[in-house]
Amino acid sequence: MMTMTRAETRKLHERARNITFYAIRNGELVREPCERCGDEKSEAHHEDYNNPLEVMWLCNHHHHERHAELRKERSVRRQRERQCRA
Repeated sequence: MMTMTRAETRKLHERARNITFYAIRNGELVREPCERCGDEKSEAHHEDYNNPLEVMWLCNHHHHERHAELRKERSVRRQRERQCRA
């Protein structure tokens, strides 16, 4: 599996944010309530920055929670990879 540098990831992240911003502004993408709690004040969360219009709508709290879940998943995956190599 090929990993990207932080700079490459940041560039993709910014591109996804910009595309999402303009899609919302132009009416191509409609902000929806948080998928977890229904809060109307939601943010676009990208699971995959290569698909900038595929978003999860999450309130700030659940957006941060989702990123924590993803960090934990990556940590577990790295531990398993290290165990397999040992």
